[in-house]
Amino acid sequence: CVTGMVIIPATGLAISLASDNPVAGTLPKGATGVTFLKFNVSGSGTLSSLTFKRMGIGATADFATSGFYLFDGNTRLTTGRSLNSTSHEVSFTNLALAISGVKTLTLVADVASAATTGNVNSFELVGMTGDSTPTGTAKGNSMTIAGQAVGGITADNSAAPANPKIGQKEA
Repeated sequence: CVTGMVIIPATGLAISLASDNPVAGTLPKGATGVTFLKFNVSGSGTLSSLTFKRMGIGATADFATSGFYLFDGNTRLTTGRSLNSTSHEVSFTNLALAISGVKTLTLVADVASAATTGNVNSFELVGMTGDSTPTGTAKGNSMTIAGQAVGGITADNSAAPANPKIGQKEA
């Protein structure tokens, strides 16, 4: 069966890169909620676990601790996970995610504010389990860490003017 450009297998689960997977880009230090990989899971069954591997000339320290999440659309499916500093992998276990048709999932990460400028990172789906072993693979595009940090706002607790009036300038 074919839905759009996604082929739904007769049995089991199939993994494929989503058509709206992000293109390669540049990210500021401290960026949060960055989509690194979007992929489809199609078929019928239950998805139990997913493991992603960091690829490229980057480092685990480019990401916030517990800064990896798995989303189904706008719904966050998991609590924050950390990237293993030895294997460069992040795993999501005990998902028990029912698939019937096509479901698009997203790997989202928070970039550390102390990430190294010029580092390049991407993520590839390297492991998955389900009630039948899912087939296929998905690899995201490379993202480069920029030299600038994300801007912020600092609240200033200055003295307020005495008895301000509505519309008063600098009140």
